[in-house]
Amino acid sequence: EGRIRFGDQLRKKYRYGRQSAAYMRKHPADFRRQARVFRPGFRRHARRLLRTPGLTVAMLALKTGEIIAGGLGLLLGFLKESSLRILRTSGRRSV
Repeated sequence: EGRIRFGDQLRKKYRYGRQSAAYMRKHPADFRRQARVFRPGFRRHARRLLRTPGLTVAMLALKTGEIIAGGLGLLLGFLKESSLRILRTSGRRSV
């Protein structure tokens, strides 16, 4: 993957979250499977994570930030969809 930058990862997860509202409505089972917090790789690499506490702390910080950014994006995506739906039903057009 190359160098992973914290801010870039958070921006990416935020964008994914914004788009996830529509995806979640269309594919709820796939969304639940893909949006898992604890990935299978965590268990598979548990020994490595225990041997390298610095890597583990960095990974947990990254994953925590990604969850927060993605959740915020998802929330705002839902709010945007709701406001567009309200505008459509009231006969107004969005700007």
